[in-house]
Amino acid sequence: MAEAGNVATILPYNAVQREAEEGHITATRIDPAQQRRTLVLATTTHHPVRAAMRIVAQLCADIVQKMAQNGEWRGIIPKR
Repeated sequence: MAEAGNVATILPYNAVQREAEEGHITATRIDPAQQRRTLVLATTTHHPVRAAMRIVAQLCADIVQKMAQNGEWRGIIPKR
């Protein structure tokens, strides 16, 4: 479908390399600096938040914070 020009898709380059090199499709690099993603940890309101969930949430926050400090995670980390 993408080759027919009806749609666009996001794929790793190696998945379309042959088609791009043969001129069947146009491949455009996506600038990682322009990508945005949101990391969300959700809980249900139907059950109380247990200690284990609080611990997992804190571990996730600590890991992301450490990755940001090491330059492994780029982006905005909101203040708590």
